[in-house]
Amino acid sequence: MTEKRGLVLAVDDTTVTLYALGLGVQVRDLVEDDIPELGSFCTVLDDDYVLSPPQNISHFEPFNKDGVCHIQLLVSTPNLYSLPELMREKFEGAVWSPFVQYLNDPNGILDGVMGGEVTEVIAKYAPFENKLFEVVSLVEWKDEPLEETRLSVYQNTPWLMEWRAREMKPCHEVVPDVYGCVNPMRIYTHDQAVGVCIVYKAPNPTFFTLKQGVKASQGSEKFVSWLWSPMFGLTRWLIREDVKRQGADSSYDCQQFKTTGTYDDGDGNRLSTLGKWFVYGLNDTRWREQKKAKQIGKEYNPTRTTMDAATVSNIKSAGAEKPFRVVPKEPSQQITQYDTHELQMEVSFPFHRNEIEDDKGSVRKDAHFYDLQLGKVEIYPTQGRLILKKFDEHLKELQENNADGYEKGKDEVFIVVATVTVIKNWYENARNYPRNGLFLVKWIDEIKYLHGGRSIYRKE
Repeated sequence: MTEKRGLVLAVDDTTVTLYALGLGVQVRDLVEDDIPELGSFCTVLDDDYVLSPPQNISHFEPFNKDGVCHIQLLVSTPNLYSLPELMREKFEGAVWSPFVQYLNDPNGILDGVMGGEVTEVIAKYAPFENKLFEVVSLVEWKDEPLEETRLSVYQNTPWLMEWRAREMKPCHEVVPDVYGCVNPMRIYTHDQAVGVCIVYKAPNPTFFTLKQGVKASQGSEKFVSWLWSPMFGLTRWLIREDVKRQGADSSYDCQQFKTTGTYDDGDGNRLSTLGKWFVYGLNDTRWREQKKAKQIGKEYNPTRTTMDAATVSNIKSAGAEKPFRVVPKEPSQQITQYDTHELQMEVSFPFHRNEIEDDKGSVRKDAHFYDLQLGKVEIYPTQGRLILKKFDEHLKELQENNADGYEKGKDEVFIVVATVTVIKNWYENARNYPRNGLFLVKWIDEIKYLHGGRSIYRKE
C-alpha cells in the first residue's frame, strides 16, 4: 500500500494535483467537502489522499500566493570548475533540492550565486518539461550561512553522487598505510572502525590452553566471531563463554561483558550479530611491546599480523549500515559444523565496464567493484555476463528507437543493485586483500539510472 507524505500543488473543479518524493506528481479525485489549501501537506495513498496538519520542516515552507503554490526552501548549485569536463555541460545551470528535485531558473536569478553553495530561494509551481518548480526570488541572509546548509541532505547532490560514481577510488589506494587490510603489520592504539560481523562463530586460530590458575583475561578462547572493516581488516571478536556474570576473573572481563551485552554466550545470541554493524577499537598487544621497546631504545619489528595479534575491544552497536538477511543453510551446503547460516546483504555500485569486461569482450577473471564499507566485492562470470547483457540490450533498444536517448544514455551512470554474500575462502582472502575480496555477488536485483532511478532490469 502506498503511503507517502506529499504536498498539494493545484486544485480544480474535480481533481487535486499532489506531489510526493518517490512518486512524483499524482492526480486524485477531489473530495468536495474538504477542499485543500494550495501548499498544504497531505498523505498520498494508492487511490486517495488524506490532508495532514502543518509540518515543521526546517527551511521548507510551502504557501499559497495568488492562487499558486509557492515554497521557500534551500537549494544547491554546482561548482562547474570542480567537475570533470564530461559533467560540466550536463549540470550547467542546475538547481536542485532534496525535496522537489530539479528546479527551473529561466530568469537567471541564481547566476550571481557562487557555485557549490547552498542558498535559500522562493519557487513557484510552474511545471515545464520534467521540472515542477521555477525560482522566482533569492532570499538574502543577514548573517552567516545557515547551519542547515552543512547537512549532508543538501551536500549529496546529483553531480556529487555522479562524480563519486565516476571518479572515486578505493580508500586503501588513496592512503594505503592507514588501512590494516593492506598493511597487515600496522599496530593500532586508539583508532576506531566501523565493521560488520561476517562469521558469528568459528574456531580461534590462535587458541592456546590456559594453565591452571591463570585468569581468563590473560589467556585465550576457543571460539571467536569475525568482524570485517577495510580499515582494520579481519578482526577476532573473542567469545568468552565463562564471562557471563558479575564476578568474572578480572575487571577487563566484566567490562567486556557490559559492552557486548548478551552476545557473549558462545553460540545462540552471537548468531544475532551476523550482518550487524559495530563501532569498535582493537586490543593490540603489539602496541605494548612496541612501547616497551621504545623505552629501552630498541627498534621493534612485529612478527605477528594485526589479524593474528589483535582482538576487538570496546564494541558498540552502530545500527544498520546495509539491508541484510540471514538465511539458514541446508546441511549439504555447510562447510563446517558452525557454518549454519548465510549472510546476504544488499549493495549498490556504479557500473564500470572496464571492471567487469576484458579487452576481448568476455567477463574479466578478476571482475569486481569496490564498496565503501565492504571493500572489494568479486563478480563471478554468470553475474558479470548478466550485467553486460542487460546494459547492452538497453543501449541497443535506445539506438533503434530513440537517437537522442541513446547519445545521452552512453554517458549516463547506471547503478547495479546486487545481493552479496561472504565468499567461501574469506579467511585466506583476508590475508591477501585487496588482490581478492571477502564478498561476492550472489545475484543481481536491479540495474537502473543513477538520476531518476528508471529501471532497465529487475530480478523476477
